[in-house]
Amino acid sequence: MPDPQEILEEATEILTRWAEVAEAAWRQGHDIATALDSTFGLDLDGTDPVARERLETLNGIHSNAAGFRRWLDQRAGGTQPGHKHVHTR
Repeated sequence: MPDPQEILEEATEILTRWAEVAEAAWRQGHDIATALDSTFGLDLDGTDPVARERLETLNGIHSNAAGFRRWLDQRAGGTQPGHKHVHTR
């Protein structure tokens, strides 16, 4: 059985990297999903198609991109670099 601490450390590293890529795209006014897909999309290559579909449905790049966008917009007070309007709650 894998060491739980090692699993948590790996997850922290992965999530931190995803957040860095998402924030960089957001700051530059680029599409977060495209940035995440170009950086991490190959990680799913070779995955069984049924398992890949399940992963993408439950924890896919697009749903993560939407979550990152919402978090970044809220953290910035409802504004995004390059956006012409303010998001409200």
